Amino acid sequence: MLRSLSSLSTASALFLVAPLAAAWTQSSIVPEAPLGVIEQSHGWHELDGRLLGGGARYRADLGPQGVTFTPALGTRVEHAQTLSLDLQSVGRTGGPSRRVDDAATPVLEGSWAVYDHGQGLRERYEARVHELEQVIELHQPLPGDGDLVLRYDVVSPLAADPDASRGSALRLVRPGIGGIHIDRLWITDAEGRDLGGEMRLAEADGQRFFEIVVPEASLASAVYPLTVDPAFGTIIEHGGAGDNTRSDVTTMATPGVTLVTWQTQFALNDIDVRAQRLNFNGVGFGPLITVESGAGVAQRPAIAVHLASQRWVVAYERAAFFAGKRRIAARSLDGSTGAVSAAANLTDAILDNAAPSLGNDAEPTLQSGVLMTWRQGQSIRVMSLGVDGSGLVLPGFANLLDSVLIDSTIEPRISGTGGYLGHWMVVYHRAVNILNLDRGIRGAIVNRNGSILVPAQWIEDSGSSTTGIDRTQPSVDCDPLSQFSSRFFVAFEVEESSTSSSRDVRAAILQYAGGGDLFFTASVPAFWLADTGRDEFGPAVGCATSKTYIAYSEEFAGQSYNVRVQGRNTATGTTCESPFLLASVAGATPRHLRMRSRASVPTPTFNRSFLTWTAYDLLPPFDGSVIVQPLSTIAGTGTIQDLGGGCGGGGTVEQTIAVGPAIGDSGFGLRNLTADPLSTFSVLNLATAGTLPVSCGPCLLLPYQITFNVPKESGGFGILLPVPCDLSLVGAQLDVQWTVFPTASTPCSLFNNISVSNIARITVGV
Repeated sequence: MLRSLSSLSTASALFLVAPLAAAWTQSSIVPEAPLGVIEQSHGWHELDGRLLGGGARYRADLGPQGVTFTPALGTRVEHAQTLSLDLQSVGRTGGPSRRVDDAATPVLEGSWAVYDHGQGLRERYEARVHELEQVIELHQPLPGDGDLVLRYDVVSPLAADPDASRGSALRLVRPGIGGIHIDRLWITDAEGRDLGGEMRLAEADGQRFFEIVVPEASLASAVYPLTVDPAFGTIIEHGGAGDNTRSDVTTMATPGVTLVTWQTQFALNDIDVRAQRLNFNGVGFGPLITVESGAGVAQRPAIAVHLASQRWVVAYERAAFFAGKRRIAARSLDGSTGAVSAAANLTDAILDNAAPSLGNDAEPTLQSGVLMTWRQGQSIRVMSLGVDGSGLVLPGFANLLDSVLIDSTIEPRISGTGGYLGHWMVVYHRAVNILNLDRGIRGAIVNRNGSILVPAQWIEDSGSSTTGIDRTQPSVDCDPLSQFSSRFFVAFEVEESSTSSSRDVRAAILQYAGGGDLFFTASVPAFWLADTGRDEFGPAVGCATSKTYIAYSEEFAGQSYNVRVQGRNTATGTTCESPFLLASVAGATPRHLRMRSRASVPTPTFNRSFLTWTAYDLLPPFDGSVIVQPLSTIAGTGTIQDLGGGCGGGGTVEQTIAVGPAIGDSGFGLRNLTADPLSTFSVLNLATAGTLPVSCGPCLLLPYQITFNVPKESGGFGILLPVPCDLSLVGAQLDVQWTVFPTASTPCSLFNNISVSNIARITVGV
């Protein structure tokens, strides 16, 4: 029912007829509280037939051989410091011990993973936020007398801490680094009585055992079933709270769910890729999803939406060990259930493959897919990705964009969407030439198939002279509603001088006209986004059509940083609003900013974006914490006022979204859902506020000034009216009215079978 205007420039002309307001400095960005999504994510999820779970600081792996608990100790340790427990026997010290069947496999019962060993013995595990809780259920007494002993085989490189391992608490540690605590032992009977008990480590014939002991005296009056309930958690000595880094985020329009993905480092040579689903408000739901685990090093995940299959695609680096040669692998995730597909290798490991970046098609056709760019050895490549009926990610042909790189830190980036025409831009930095090691920004344009439309060319460089000033870390997104040209907004870092480590953020707006032209052009000269003398770096770009958001980090004092975000006019680069101070971070560096607006998906309205970044500790081992920030990008100061005057079956002027109109709001539109059911056509009329209407019977007719012909679709009339991102429009007003025909009545004698809606006054806000 909503139809996009033929170009955003039409909407610009539309609003210029209204009185212009004075310059405005208020930001339209309305940040909500940063979400503790990563820190709170937990639960069980199936991957490749394994039941994996955990929280931000640990991983749990369940199988027929019991549970393996892995603390997230980050780069403090070379290999994972695991604890594997396999329940072997249950019995009384004065009676026979019952051997536990190793063939039992865990099944999910709600939030619990359960081993049912039969004969009244059940072993349950719940992956909670900060710890793994174990519950042993014993439904009937065992023969014999003496203490009740539950014995587990133990395999772990960690040593018991004798000073802290006693009674109801145990610590297994690597001194000076961290390890695992087992505590909160709670043994109760069916009436809730505390039976006491202790945990201990034992050794016999070279085999270590973990035992839980229930004293004989407590068993005499116990009412069955009994529950034995300890918890397992992570110890990180000298501060730190796990190591979660390098996040990415995007939204799937249907079913309206956002996915954030990141990496969790358990050891130098053990990194998992994880994910969490979020609702519209950014609140996590469902369990922690493990995308890749057990592959050694799986890192740097990137995400996009495959619209045709309604699945997310997550691509990531995979290597056997840290600093080993990497390949790019990918899995897809079901948009409704979060189920994870099998892994697909997109590249081999003959050359080092690193730094994948993904963008998705905005057209929900059967051909719509995902584009990926990455660095392969000394080259930049791009390929299209598909998804088959089983969810397996299918690689396309790898096209070469550049092959003369000399910098191993290059992270190419691709625009979040290919827009209306299916044109993506890939950007990266590269040395200008062999003799001039100054680095500049290059870009290339590819189509839906990953074919090269425009070979890589310079966006900005130092020319033939050696200045010692580098341009690096570019980010890009495109205007997804542009139908006549593909417009790209590129932001990047520039060193302030050859002798300074401080940087500024600069931008360029580029257009590709198509038609076989093997070039793109700058629509406006390159300009500074952040040039205050402070160190500003790491820009991320998210285009919401008429407004583009740029986030960046800024050092404002020693070891203290800000994260700022601002809106710019996508066509001109002019400031729509003052840079918004989103967060101040002390003692950590915000890096790896990623932003994706809902325009990339697309959705009916584009007033919502997500920004994510990693806050890295300033001291070794430089642990990271992932921040996820939802942004409502309309402040809600725009209004629509009913002035009356409708007659007959003309219906009512309504707005398409709950707030607005606002500058830079590409999702604002008007609709009429209550017009005469017999009507098939309408004219939307927009006039300068205060235009005197003409009386005709009970009707007040607004004289025609700017009109749009709108046929009926899906039982009503509607049209999108994107509001340009222009400060001068704040406070601008228009009067609007629908003329509807044919209608059963003729309330105005001047026209047969024509009715009009009420007149509404629109005031533009932020």
